[in-house]
Amino acid sequence: MTASDKKEDGIKELGEVEDAQAFMRSLNVFVVPLFSGSGLRIKILEAMALGIPVVATSMAAEAIEAKNGQEIILADRAEDFADAILRLAGNPPLAEQIRRQARQLVERHYAADTLAIRLDKFLNNFNA
Repeated sequence: MTASDKKEDGIKELGEVEDAQAFMRSLNVFVVPLFSGSGLRIKILEAMALGIPVVATSMAAEAIEAKNGQEIILADRAEDFADAILRLAGNPPLAEQIRRQARQLVERHYAADTLAIRLDKFLNNFNA
């Protein structure tokens, strides 16, 4: 399946992409304007692991151990999203800093071996 090329008001609708990870790697910023539900949290972590700066709502990033302005940029209003995206686009050192710190956060807290150690500790404490 290939992405469609529908354009309207400066927005390009891609539809389904063949390789989600390759598509994500092509992004400069991963934007998550989520105001209900929680299905994109894993995608936020995936973007962070790939070194893509993330701009998301507080709700979208809930339970992710990222600090606003350090590993992620939080925005809960349309104006704040636009400002954050423009700030990242106009400030490559800031984008690089968030990219690097987000990747380190994922490695520290969400990598498979880290999660296995945390689960082992939890189970050992639970069985004690």
